[in-house]
Amino acid sequence: TKLGGGVEGKWVGSIFAGFFAGGMFALSPLIWLYSLQAEVFALNDLFSSLLVYFAVRFNETRTPFLAYTGAFLIGFGLTNQHTLIFFALPIVIWALSVAHKTLLTPQRMGILIACGLIGLSPYLLLFPLGTYRPLGSWGQTGTLAGFWKHLLRKEYGTFALYSGQDGQAAQLIPATFRYFKHLTTDSLYVGIPLLLFGLFDPLKN
Repeated sequence: TKLGGGVEGKWVGSIFAGFFAGGMFALSPLIWLYSLQAEVFALNDLFSSLLVYFAVRFNETRTPFLAYTGAFLIGFGLTNQHTLIFFALPIVIWALSVAHKTLLTPQRMGILIACGLIGLSPYLLLFPLGTYRPLGSWGQTGTLAGFWKHLLRKEYGTFALYSGQDGQAAQLIPATFRYFKHLTTDSLYVGIPLLLFGLFDPLKN
């Protein structure tokens, strides 16, 4: 919950909201599904949660160090799951808009870009590992062409969610519609009402 506006506004803790949000996450059918297999989604959730935390802290203090940390986390998180960009991009746009006087300077923008690139640095391991220890279905990442092919997920289709004989059914647009179709049950039937409440309630103030 946020009290006040601008930098002066403070985020205050709510035990009820914390327990409710944690319970919603823990009991989500989708979370249970992916907790039973080795996948990238749990770590992606961790990076998303950290970005929200640092965004809240940045909103309170507008400290450049928090923005640098967020840039690093975005880069690091993208080495795990590319879809993090859809979560991170609105946060980046928001941070640059509310703190443009603080962040939009050549020096600080350079530091932000550098932090993001440092976060992406684990990708450099793909060159030696791809040369001496082929990484299975990841292709020949020891070459620049093979690395670029893996980075863009061309084996799957850049905007496909997975490969396979029924991969056509998992293309971005159909899969997005299917996601919203199942959003009601995946959010235990209260997700959409709470989403709408969160969007429109601040407009009353």
